[in-house]
This record gives sequence, structure tokens and C-alpha cells, in this order.
Amino acid sequence: MQESLQILRNSQLQLMQDSVQNIIPLIPDLSVNEHQDTGEMPKFDERFVVEKSDLLVKQIDSVTSKIRDLGEICDQIISETIWE
Repeated sequence: MQESLQILRNSQLQLMQDSVQNIIPLIPDLSVNEHQDTGEMPKFDERFVVEKSDLLVKQIDSVTSKIRDLGEICDQIISETIWE
């Protein structure tokens, strides 16, 4: 049982690390370059922001689904382990 739980913990950790690595590049960079600061409001390409936001939402949905699947696998292993 300990080995199964360790495998689950490692799988969960790897899934979280992979998910974060996939999400971070999708977050739009909305920072303003200090050297180009003219005192005016920066102009953002709204299409870029919407596109990146949509990708981010899809990625979060995918991660949520993977975490849910992992939770179901954990529940199954725990219930099988209890009955053994």
C-alpha cells in the first residue's frame, strides 16, 4: 500500500509540475517596458489578450480534468487496498 501511495504522490506531483509548465507560457505578458514609458496608457492588442486568455482557460480545464482523473484513480486504489 505504501508503494502505491508513493506512486500516486509522485504522479500527482509530476502532473502538477507539467501543468504549471504548460500554463505559464500562456499567461499574456502585459508588462510595460520601463524604457518606453511615455506616461501614456499602454496600448494592448485586445485580440492577443483574448486569444491567450482562451488558451489559458482551455489549459486550466485540461489540468482540472487530469486532476479529477487522478483523484478517481486514487479513490479506486484506496478502495481496492482497503478490501485486500
